[in-house]
This record gives sequence, C-alpha cells and structure tokens, in this order.
Amino acid sequence: MALGGAAGACLRYSVDRAVQSRHESVLPRGTLTVNAAGSLLLGLVTGAVEAG
Repeated sequence: MALGGAAGACLRYSVDRAVQSRHESVLPRGTLTVNAAGSLLLGLVTGAVEAG
C-alpha cells in the first residue's frame, strides 16, 4: 500500500510539473489535469466493479 502511494505521489508530481511547464498560466492546469484523470479512472474502476 505504501509503495503504491509513493509511486502515485511521484507520478502525480511529474505529470503536474510537465503540464505546468508547457502552459504559462495562473490557472493550475497540471493539478486540474491530474485530478480530472484520477476522477475518470476512479469512475471507470467503480463502474466496472459495479457491473461485475
């Protein structure tokens, strides 16, 4: 569990920095991108589990 959390945190940080470096903006697009992708993934996994 701890390894997954550590890997996830590193991946989240890397994606956030990569997106922010490409878009000079006040809006935190990296954080928005990571959160939207995570929500989509969680929704897909939950839907798949519910569907059986």
